[in-house]
Amino acid sequence: MNDLENSWAKIKKMIKNALLMIIASYPIMLCVNFLLPGNYYYEKIQVLQTLVWDFVSDYIFLIFVSFLAYFLASSKSLYPNLRTELRRNHLDNEVLRWNETPYIAPVHLYQLFFPKSFERTLQKRIHDFSYRYTVDYFRYRIYNNVNYTNFSPAARGALHRHLGSSSKKFFSYIFILVLTLTLMIYLYAGDNQHVLWLTPVLVYVVRRIFTYLFAYVNFRYDILTVQKFFKDNYGDSEPKIKWSDLSADKHLGRTIMKVWKSECISRQNLYNQILRRGENSTEFDCPSLASKPYPEDDIPEWVTDADKTYHQKKCEYFAKYNQLEWVVNSETNVVSLNEYKLRNN
Repeated sequence: MNDLENSWAKIKKMIKNALLMIIASYPIMLCVNFLLPGNYYYEKIQVLQTLVWDFVSDYIFLIFVSFLAYFLASSKSLYPNLRTELRRNHLDNEVLRWNETPYIAPVHLYQLFFPKSFERTLQKRIHDFSYRYTVDYFRYRIYNNVNYTNFSPAARGALHRHLGSSSKKFFSYIFILVLTLTLMIYLYAGDNQHVLWLTPVLVYVVRRIFTYLFAYVNFRYDILTVQKFFKDNYGDSEPKIKWSDLSADKHLGRTIMKVWKSECISRQNLYNQILRRGENSTEFDCPSLASKPYPEDDIPEWVTDADKTYHQKKCEYFAKYNQLEWVVNSETNVVSLNEYKLRNN
């Protein structure tokens, strides 16, 4: 959970506490009036409560429907689904952008290092396949002898390219909001009493738009977090890390395997918890478990010559296009994951 999500959780907690304090104030003031008859403040609160009730009683059904629209609009699945879709679209686009290079997309490597689920319930978390999706991408590419043709990724696209189908829904809610407001203004100008009955529609649409905007802002924050991670640990927000440096016998490969094992155990424990299995259960049958990142234990023969082929192709490429060669620090190691998490939490 990032800083924005933490802030929103704190705001909701403050609102909840404020409502509880308002509800608790009546019995407290009742006790005060009993102990101190004729208390001025208690009489004022009674007058205020009477005024509020007189207003609410006329529109109690409308208020009930508006609250119902609010809770329906803020369904527990909407925000996690949006965040998961945005994260997956980002991965798809970045993998495609780096596809014709001998380097892994930094976002791909980051998601291998830091698996994340946006689901809020255990039941949905064990059926979240986002990490398996990321690992499958890796399995397909790590020992695939790709005939790469470029040493620079394609240009980074605009942010809206990652929004996918969610952008259409978002703008449809914007259209409904404008239409609803226009109709309410028209009815209000005509002194029509039915104008308030559009309130539930307004509440529903505004809540949905807010959820979409909140997901987009947090997604943008996640992109900046990825760039900061590589900038802090590699000196570049988009480091060029060769696929050959990710073999199972290399430092980064061992790190990927360590994260994979930890993630499998964590997900399986959640699954065992839901099924109420004993602590001694050794089965690994959680439906969302990712396959081993490396498809086989034996490294293909061509991998041993991968670095030699890489340097040869790179020299030919720069000679062909008469470009200056950049310096790649192949000794750079990623910071300890536990250290990084502690530093940024």
